[in-house]
Amino acid sequence: MKKIVCIIFVLLACFSSRAQSSFNSVKEIGIGFAGFNPAIIASATSVQELIRTPGVSLYGEYRIGITNWFAVGAQLDLKVSDGSLIQMAKDIYNQMRYFQESLRLLAEIKFLPRKTVRPYVGFAAGIGLGHFKELISDPLNTLVYCDLAPRLGVQFGNHVRVSAQFSFTPSVSDEGVFKIVNGNFTSVGMNIGWAF
Repeated sequence: MKKIVCIIFVLLACFSSRAQSSFNSVKEIGIGFAGFNPAIIASATSVQELIRTPGVSLYGEYRIGITNWFAVGAQLDLKVSDGSLIQMAKDIYNQMRYFQESLRLLAEIKFLPRKTVRPYVGFAAGIGLGHFKELISDPLNTLVYCDLAPRLGVQFGNHVRVSAQFSFTPSVSDEGVFKIVNGNFTSVGMNIGWAF
């Protein structure tokens, strides 16, 4: 995973140096709200359902406009939510907190280049870390996953952007005693951003 992160940052550095001479670069920061799909988590001793309440999302992006309608870049996305771990066999509920970080490479197509309101579609893919911890005494458990994130949005003028972003996780591995056993580990969010 460290090699993948290094490759991503090397690509970003190359894109950034090229953007200063040839392309139009844009930065964006924003906030959003995310809803999560339940996930089934297994350990050596139990099978649990991870229920996450809607949470807060913070993100930052760096995009390079190759043309007036096509851009590439990267996105760092952070999500925080509360929830419960339910031991399915024993019907035991444990309160927990969930953190998620995703680093993605992205591509975006914007329509209506001469208009003030411009709809856009995009697709991002990368890696992510999910951490969940029971609020009493449980240690922090970490999941590493591949993250695919299509999105649909509208840009108003040169700065304000509103988008819906879906995050689909086709595969998950564990760095601790837990692992995801179902293949539907997804979230959907509504974001509001400011580009500059």
